[in-house]
Amino acid sequence: MSLDEEQLGLISSYATLLKKWNKTFNLISRQDIGRLGPRHLLDSLAGAPLLRGDRVMDLGSGAGLPGIPLAIAAPDKVFTLCDRSSRRCRFLSQVVQTLPLSQVNVWQGDFGADADELGRFDTIVARGVATAFEVWAMVQGHLADGGCVLVYESTQIETDPEAVLEELPQQEGIKTSRHTYSIDSLHQTHSILCMERA
Repeated sequence: MSLDEEQLGLISSYATLLKKWNKTFNLISRQDIGRLGPRHLLDSLAGAPLLRGDRVMDLGSGAGLPGIPLAIAAPDKVFTLCDRSSRRCRFLSQVVQTLPLSQVNVWQGDFGADADELGRFDTIVARGVATAFEVWAMVQGHLADGGCVLVYESTQIETDPEAVLEELPQQEGIKTSRHTYSIDSLHQTHSILCMERA
């Protein structure tokens, strides 16, 4: 994928806001600030070619990763960034207003208890939230027909990647595929697990 000049400017503005707010809110690990581009921004953008449909939800958006970079890369889609923390949602709302990103909504609440109002989504993304098994259990009721769930898999996981697939509830009829990619200056191979109804 490629970003045009305007999109690159929005990514840069987002990075500036993130660095500024991180001094007070500790949105991401401070040791990651020096490698914000490859570790968080490029990693988030890796999911852009996998997005489906018109409605995208970022579960546990936190600092807006991967939701904000993906929204910049896919301005034709409507994004909902979900987080339970009022502090993080204040930051996300500030980003949406400042850039601006008119197709992005911020939703604060406990997803398990309050999410019925959100409806269904064509793509649901999760990065650093929970295991693939846990994410699927949480969001499958909000997945539109033909939709998919994209889980950014941690590079810290030492287990055999195939073991992750075996943990998924096969009785639910889940079809899975793994998309691997490399990022310059980061040594580990990264991957995104795509889950959909079989």
